[in-house]
Amino acid sequence: MARASLFSIIILTAAIAVYISTTLLKTSEFQELIAHGDRAIQDYDASLAIEHYSGALALNGQSMVAYLKRGAAYKIRGDLNAALRDTTIAVQLDPTATQPHEQLGDVTLELQKFDEADRHYTRYLNIDQENPFLLYKLGLARERSGNVATAIPVIRKALEIKPDFYQARYLLGLCLVEQARFSEASHILRTVTTEQPGFLPAREALANIYFSLGNSRLELQEHDALVALDQKNPNRHIGRARAYARADQLDFGLLTLQRALEANPDSPILIETLAEFYVRFAEIRDDHTALSDALISFNMIDLSTASSRALAYFGKTLLLAGDSTTARHILGLAISRSPVEPEAFLILSLVEEELLNWSEARKSRQKYEILTNSIIASPANNN
Repeated sequence: MARASLFSIIILTAAIAVYISTTLLKTSEFQELIAHGDRAIQDYDASLAIEHYSGALALNGQSMVAYLKRGAAYKIRGDLNAALRDTTIAVQLDPTATQPHEQLGDVTLELQKFDEADRHYTRYLNIDQENPFLLYKLGLARERSGNVATAIPVIRKALEIKPDFYQARYLLGLCLVEQARFSEASHILRTVTTEQPGFLPAREALANIYFSLGNSRLELQEHDALVALDQKNPNRHIGRARAYARADQLDFGLLTLQRALEANPDSPILIETLAEFYVRFAEIRDDHTALSDALISFNMIDLSTASSRALAYFGKTLLLAGDSTTARHILGLAISRSPVEPEAFLILSLVEEELLNWSEARKSRQKYEILTNSIIASPANNN
């Protein structure tokens, strides 16, 4: 009997040893897979990281950390639905942990589920109310959802905690713009550009404010800075050219585009915009040379990919050159291209009048009026 009891104890001890050994081995393997996944993230290989984190989850399917990390890797890879799934599980596994709530807020923010992001960030704030970065994210979610009035207090609180948080100041400036508080907004945004001269979004916002206020001098200053800081971007030169045009300095706008095209001769958007400026110059100055230059430029563009705006001005060029039939064809392309340029319908109405198609001219003008009336309350587009 004693011998049987001793044998049972030996068997039990051996089983316990095997269990402990197996558990330790699995734990070691789990930790190793997590470490491999972390290294893959550092090497910018999100797919490899997902493989390692999935292996870790095969060993321990109740690991909040593994789900959280795999969710983050999916987010990096751009697979937001998978990121949402894994991060939601991480929150369920440990509702008291703060990081899963923050990550769930980040994922839902990218999915443009702004109210959900607001809820997740708010839950985190219930635990850590003095986190300026979390306050910023909460303010961003509220601003994106249109709740500017509730966004402003949390952004201001973030700035009280971290006064040098220039991204938060930029966001505050945008919120004030949405409330049409342009003077306050411009003051805040100028502090951003003073401290961070290369932060281009703040300069873009300032240029838009000065455009809205009709201050062409200050608007041009911001566009000059944008061009200097981002010379290889054709849109910077186009923005400056349009600012010159709004300031009744069309010739300087034309010169800006000509110089930009010399540096980027194969840029379709620069060719299109330069052609547009040529025809505007030709119309205002009755300049036949500019009209010829416009025709040459427009004949360089690919009609299958040209924007509605470019096609509209091509049609206008042909109308001024006396070729109403071809203008009608080009404008037909313009009004079928999305997003449609409203002015295409106005130009088409003039072409139909030239062709004595009075009924069609009236229809086109009515469509132009409908389109322009529908966007009259929208923020001005200074591009």
